Amino acid sequence: MLSSQELGLLYWLGREYWSGGGAIVDAGCFLGGSTIALASGVREAGRNADGSSPITVYDRFLVEDYSLASGFFEDAPELGVDDDFLALFERNVAGVRDLLDVRPGDILQQRWDGGPIEILFLDLLKTWSINDYVVREFWPQLIPGRAMIVQQDYQYGGYPWLAITMELLHEYFERLDEMPWGTVVFRLRAPLPDLHGMSLSRDLPMRDKLELMDRAVNRETQPAGRAMLRLSRALLVWYLGRWRAGEAEVQAVMREHGDDPSVMLACRRFLSSPMAPSENERERLHHDPCARALTSLVV
Repeated sequence: MLSSQELGLLYWLGREYWSGGGAIVDAGCFLGGSTIALASGVREAGRNADGSSPITVYDRFLVEDYSLASGFFEDAPELGVDDDFLALFERNVAGVRDLLDVRPGDILQQRWDGGPIEILFLDLLKTWSINDYVVREFWPQLIPGRAMIVQQDYQYGGYPWLAITMELLHEYFERLDEMPWGTVVFRLRAPLPDLHGMSLSRDLPMRDKLELMDRAVNRETQPAGRAMLRLSRALLVWYLGRWRAGEAEVQAVMREHGDDPSVMLACRRFLSSPMAPSENERERLHHDPCARALTSLVV
């Protein structure tokens, strides 16, 4: 699920950028595409002569229904939803396994104990709670002026907490690049504030979430990236209970980007996503202010 440009970026980071001054974290490795790209770069650079394992890898390693339906496990027909696929990952990364510290399990149960972080690849921030936990647990160890964050889902079109987080901390980061399929790259340019003592994406007032989301949309200069962040904003509006406004935004994106297959696919997936409220759910939340407010706290 990575483009050739994304794989090339990770390989370059491992080979040319990583200095050994901090760890490399591959958070959300799936079957090992990102892992192999990073590790191949490290191997070619030859900067781990001490025999260390500089890349810490995280994933639940459990089959999800979408990945099964998409054919990612055709070579393992015995696997079903919620089955463990760690063995497949281990097989794929066998050639670079000595460079890896693999930590299976729920990221919400993991702690970072590996010291300073120089490269942080993020492809598991699928909920508000996971996003904020990773920010508090891992980001305090990012090396100011050096650390790279690769946000693989930034322009995916369904994860507003990513844009909200980066806008909330905008003054501390420099945006460097973006590439097809959603990845945006940031470098930490200044020491971060106390992340444990401030409200992050999930706990911000909805008005602040919308303001930060609008800033993120307006910051985009490429049409496809802007369209994807507009979809994330539409989801945020849905959480607020403004169903018609959210749907109108998606329809507007479809009209304006009908010639972009990737944007149109994202729109269709968005409208059919289980994250979108059903008609019955909309009616219930419309008449239940308490339940409507809770939709802004999706875990």
